[in-house]
Formats: sequence, structure tokens, C-alpha cells
Amino acid sequence: MKKNLLVIDPSRGAAGDMLVSALVSLAGEREAAAYLKERMAKAGFRQTVSFKKVARGHATCLLMSVKGPDEEFQPKALERKLASSAKRAGLSKEARAFCANALSALVEGEKSAHGPKGAHFHELSSADTAIDIFCAAAMLEKINAFKNAEFRLLPAGVGSGAGQATLHVLKRAGIPVVFSSESRELCTPTASSLFSALSRLPQASAWREAKISSVGCGTGRENPKQSQNLLRAILSAPGEPGPGEGQLKGSAILLEANIDDMTGESLAFAASELMKAGADDACLVPAAMKKGRPGFILRALCGEEGKEKLLEAIFSLTTTWGVRISPVEKRMLRRETFAAKTRLGTVRMKRGGGKCKPEFADIEKIARRKKIPLEEAAFRARAGAADLNPGNERH
Repeated sequence: MKKNLLVIDPSRGAAGDMLVSALVSLAGEREAAAYLKERMAKAGFRQTVSFKKVARGHATCLLMSVKGPDEEFQPKALERKLASSAKRAGLSKEARAFCANALSALVEGEKSAHGPKGAHFHELSSADTAIDIFCAAAMLEKINAFKNAEFRLLPAGVGSGAGQATLHVLKRAGIPVVFSSESRELCTPTASSLFSALSRLPQASAWREAKISSVGCGTGRENPKQSQNLLRAILSAPGEPGPGEGQLKGSAILLEANIDDMTGESLAFAASELMKAGADDACLVPAAMKKGRPGFILRALCGEEGKEKLLEAIFSLTTTWGVRISPVEKRMLRRETFAAKTRLGTVRMKRGGGKCKPEFADIEKIARRKKIPLEEAAFRARAGAADLNPGNERH
């Protein structure tokens, strides 16, 4: 069963509270805020969180505020605080592991910045760190992301003010970044540690078509004039199969020439040579030319990079005086090839879009070897592949 896709876009700014705000916005502010209030109370936090809508450029975002006593923790104490809070709140084992992974990444980042003898948290020693990590884990659980989502983390924005701890965490987690000339840090150590924990969750192997279910936007207190300080979270559902699902989209260049003064043998040779010259496809279409003469339209499909070479080949191989050039859109079925072991022998099969077809070269060899018609060889190969359960040798 296909899972939801959760995309996190931290390219324009990232902090722990910004990620929490984006997830609250994604899930629905009123219900999500009440959910966090209940979870934090069960966890034993002495602080409360609230959210309000603010403008960042043309975007409406949620801004998170924390109220309550200031508390400071050393790394080990913060670790115990976060673990016990998550357990008391009844968070799942996946959510508790997420908390532990995020804090571990943060501690390692701080050690890299302040030496191997121990992490020195500066302002990160406050309860805000535990609250950000706890609330992020709770919101991911709220939207069922741990059990029913794959993740795609877009490159994190990094300003010239980025700290050593942030850079270390991003580097260690293999998270891509996009550099900015802005003097502010853009991505905080807590945000980078949350992204590190996210990177350990199931990642979407490739971009895929999906239907957007909800979009959330979180921001921080800074509101620079030259850019938008915001983080976006986008939740997409696989939905029911619809038009275009299972298809690949692409583009190509179509070359066409009308020819009415060449023999069939010469045209067939020209089409064959165009394929050798790099055409993706080449064909001949019968057509009535001007003055009613019978002729052919020579068509070749290629990429932009192969256009000039094929134009030269068409002019040199045919009698045409002109070629039409058109950009076209392509749709292709997603497909896979596998080696099927059948009673006729091993046959390469192509499968996709509910179709299954044997490779012509293999069928041709079987037909000659068995001295049977080509159509019979193809039919028996397809039937044999289905009966014997095709081998798993996929390419």
C-alpha cells in the first residue's frame, strides 16, 4: 500500500519552533494546539505553547510562543527530561526514538563546536530545546507520519551566520544545503538535529505523483525585509489511481520531412541510419503529397542535444529540401524488464501498465529453434511466464 508523502522545505529558514508551527498549521491549528496542550500536560511540562497567525511577505504562517518558567538543563539532564516526558505523554516507541535521535544529533553537534570533553549548550540548555523536540515528535505522531508516511527533506537554507554545530549536524546526516548571502544563520542547531532525526525515517526513493492534502507554514520572530523567514510542510496522499498515474512525462524534438521521389529501399535505409545516428525513434508514414503524388513522411524523434546531428543526416540521406522541427510532449508507461524462465527457455519480458510483452529477439530465436510460427512462440512465452512465475531478475 502506498504511503503519504511528507515534504519539508527549510530553504528559507528553519528553527525547532518553526517546524512545530508548520506541522500544527498542517494538521489544523485549533485541534493540533489542543492536542499539544494535552500531551504537554501529561508529559509534566511546566510550560505551555500557543500559536498565532502572522504574515511573512504574502504568506500566512503560524508563530509559536512558549510561556512558563525558565529552566536550564545539562545534556544528561535534558536527555532524561525528554525521555521521561515522552514516556509519560504516551508517545509511541517511534516518536520516542525520534526524540532520542534528535537530541543525540544535537549533542554531537555541540561537541564538535565546543570540544570533545562535553557539549556546552549555551541558550540551547533551556527547556525550549526539549519542548521543540517533544512537540515535533508529538505532531508527527498526530498526523500518523511514523506509520503511514515517507519523507522528502528539501535542501536546508544556510546563511553566513550559520554556527559550527549546525553545519556539523547537517554534514553528518548527509542533508543537502543551499547557501545564502544572508548574514543570519537561517538554520538553527535544534532544527538541524530535527532534520537529522527525520533523515533516519523512511525516505521517498523518488519523486512521485501525489495529491496535496494539506500545507502548513511556520515562522520565527525574525521578519527580515529582504526575504521570507518561513518553513513549509506539505502532506500529500497517494489517492486512487487516476489519469497519468503510472506514466512518465518527457519532452522531445520531432523532425519531419515530406518525400515523394525516393524508392522504398532508399527510405528504409535512411530511417535505419537515423536510428544508428541517435534517433529515439524513426518511422515512415504513407501520405498524399502535392499534386496527388504518393509519398512518405519521414519522422524522427530525438532530444535537443541530438537535433543538429539528425538534421545533417536527413539532408544527406534523403532528397528533401526542408525539415519541420517541433517540440513535443511524451508520455511513457513505467516499465520493468525481467528474465522469465519458461518451458521454451529464458525469455526477457517487458512489463508495465497492465501489459506484458516478450522481447522480439528472444522470441525470434525460439521460433527458429523450435520451428514454430512467431506468434505461437510469443503466445507460449507469455503463458509460460505467467504459469511458472517469472524470475526476479529485474533491471
